[in-house]
Amino acid sequence: MTPEGQVKALVKKRLKLEFPSAFVRWPVQNGMGQPMLDCHFTHRGLAFVIETKAPGKKLTDRQKTTVAEIQDARGPVYVVDDEVSLAAALDDIHRIAEKFGL
Repeated sequence: MTPEGQVKALVKKRLKLEFPSAFVRWPVQNGMGQPMLDCHFTHRGLAFVIETKAPGKKLTDRQKTTVAEIQDARGPVYVVDDEVSLAAALDDIHRIAEKFGL
């Protein structure tokens, strides 16, 4: 498994544990259509996006554009490349859900 694949597996496991009823999708890019980030999920009516990277790797220019478009629409995007960044993302997601009383 690639380093990014290991991060994806970790994210999938933690999302399933912490948000078992969430709607989760991992779009497969095949060069057709518009670019997407790795993971899109909805938890209790709130939408979130996660881009996984191999540890220490950065977003590509195309990914930066996609992140900016999602953020312009006020969507939260998290870049996860290790356990620490995943924990921070999950903490923020829980905080947002609590803010809305969910």
